[in-house]
Amino acid sequence: MTDSTFKEILPAPEKYYETPAAVSADARWAADQKQEILQAWKSNEEALQRAANEGLDGGNPSHLRQVVKELEKIDAMK
Repeated sequence: MTDSTFKEILPAPEKYYETPAAVSADARWAADQKQEILQAWKSNEEALQRAANEGLDGGNPSHLRQVVKELEKIDAMK
C-alpha cells in the first residue's frame, strides 16, 4: 500500500486496499474516516453488482459482504 491521502483513496478504496479489513486496520484514519472509506467501497461494490445483473460482469469477486462486516464493526465501536 502506498502512503496515499484520504482524498486520493476515497473514490476507489479497492485500488489501495486488498481487503476491507485492511481499511479497519489502517492506523492513519479515525473511525469516521474509515467508515467513509468503507461506505465509498460499498457504493462501488453495489454499482458493480448492478452492472453484473445487467450482464456487464467484470469477473472480479465481490467484497460487499466484507465491507458490510467492517462497517458493522466500526459502528459497534462508536
